[in-house]
Amino acid sequence: MGTTRLPTTPADQCYLEYLWVSPDCRRKSVASEMITGVLGRLRTAGLRTAFLWVLDGNAAATELYKSLGFVSTNDRQPLPDEVNRSEELMELDLSNGLPGVSGT
Repeated sequence: MGTTRLPTTPADQCYLEYLWVSPDCRRKSVASEMITGVLGRLRTAGLRTAFLWVLDGNAAATELYKSLGFVSTNDRQPLPDEVNRSEELMELDLSNGLPGVSGT
């Protein structure tokens, strides 16, 4: 898992990217622990907003992100290499505290 920022992204915002969990480790809180760890560090570093893109139709990922406080921005974009697939932008206000992250 990593974070990134576009040249136009404000300094107090970033995008979460590169999350992948091996199939044999799924549904065992691995992704949740990875995400909450990163979000906690971002919040401590003073970031206020985290964004991520989730593939439309990936209900498990969408539910995980919602359980961590992410909400839809209602912004969607097609995948460049797969015109029949799209993804949705979700965001999290880090100033509201984080479910499952100690000290928040």
